[in-house]
Amino acid sequence: MAFFHLSFLCLVPDEAKSSYHVEGTGYDTYLRDAHRQVREPYDVNLQVTSVLSRLSLFPHPHIHEYLLDPYVNLASGCRSLFSVIVRVVGDLMVRIQRIQDFTPKLLLVRKRLLGLEPEGPIIEHITLLEGVIVLEEFCKELAAIAFVKYHAASTP
Repeated sequence: MAFFHLSFLCLVPDEAKSSYHVEGTGYDTYLRDAHRQVREPYDVNLQVTSVLSRLSLFPHPHIHEYLLDPYVNLASGCRSLFSVIVRVVGDLMVRIQRIQDFTPKLLLVRKRLLGLEPEGPIIEHITLLEGVIVLEEFCKELAAIAFVKYHAASTP
């Protein structure tokens, strides 16, 4: 597993590479950025949900069905975005039962993320709490997109 990154680095032949000619565009730049992003699970979650939200806006019937239709019929073993979120929420409900004072902690984390509360002591389960907030916001965003797309398709 330690050498997987080399496979990607070797995909583009040396004669087709130009980044080593321009300072600040090499592999080391991406490596530093990846290290920073790995330390920020909240930012990565926001980026992923943003990409999925943008995709769901694309006016293609298959993309719409897969990303926004909770009742889409799929082949056995296949999952839609809705079914994946249902599964995640099920797992989440089990996990949050084990967190003492879950709701006040969740509210505090939300306020901190919005800049409404100053940074303070470290909160236990911060990654999970941030994930819950991202999930809630993502579901609201998908619901709004589905609503707007449905009404846009039904108006002449």
